[in-house]
Amino acid sequence: MTQPHPRVAVVGAGLAGLACAERLVRGGIDVAVFDKGHGAGGRSSTRRADALRFDFGAGCVRARTPGFRARVEAWEAEGALARWTAPWVRLEPGGVETALPPEPTWVGVPGMSSLIRYAGRGLDVRYGARVLSLERDAAGWWLALEARREGPFAGVVLALPAPQAQSLVRRQSALRERFEAPSFTPTWAALVRLERPQPLTWGRALASEGPLEVLSREHTKPGRPESPAWVLQASDPWSEEHVDDAPEEVGPALLSALEALCGPLPGATLVSTHRWRFARARAPWGLPCAHDAELGFGVCGDWCVGRDLEAAYLSGSTLGAAWAEASR
Repeated sequence: MTQPHPRVAVVGAGLAGLACAERLVRGGIDVAVFDKGHGAGGRSSTRRADALRFDFGAGCVRARTPGFRARVEAWEAEGALARWTAPWVRLEPGGVETALPPEPTWVGVPGMSSLIRYAGRGLDVRYGARVLSLERDAAGWWLALEARREGPFAGVVLALPAPQAQSLVRRQSALRERFEAPSFTPTWAALVRLERPQPLTWGRALASEGPLEVLSREHTKPGRPESPAWVLQASDPWSEEHVDDAPEEVGPALLSALEALCGPLPGATLVSTHRWRFARARAPWGLPCAHDAELGFGVCGDWCVGRDLEAAYLSGSTLGAAWAEASR
């Protein structure tokens, strides 16, 4: 008899959740993925402004492990990723540049959100589905959404920033006792357009001091419009200090920091600002994922082992493989 409901619910359709779901499906497990966003992206989101595109979260992909490198090269061969060959530099005040060692880097085409959309192809992904709480009874797991209840599921995976995952298990005492999550730092991002190109050769810069940490010249990425578009990401300490500031205060402050590094930029205008409240774990959890086969519960995310898309993928795929093996 066909089961009337998917067997496992994955909450969170970022790369960790999708990697876990894909591995579960390959293991013969039915999966439904729930995400509060209205489209693919999450922290790999791309924002459009007229013809411009801004990757204002995870701005690129790097692959340091053989398994993820093989996955990235497959995505590249399939057209979901392209090499970003513009140099990276360290930037001192006044525009002094120091070249950084080259490292293979990829970006989603035509934006980073395209990669997440591609990674979710063939999966049952339900956007606009904010999960408010979890309940477990004799029938299994139930998800309380804003307008409905979904379930029962034999298992649930939380592929979310740790503080958000913790809030969903607050009623589950057995899980609260085992699931001690690290604290997170926020990140402010500012999206900036320029009237005309600047005589610069780099694509991405790491600021040596000041409020900014990363400057990305989005128009140097493959498949992007040529009109100058920059994404500025503030440092962890500055973002934490200003976490509750209004966007109309943060944007001008980051623009001023940009000009302190690069000199006057005529025609630089702020498109928007965005706060990632749970951007990065202060320190990785130390385990690739958490899996309780008896309860039918798992947790994964970049914060488990690192702070980038590779960490997210490895965490999700590790959990999916362990779950599939335990279900045999």
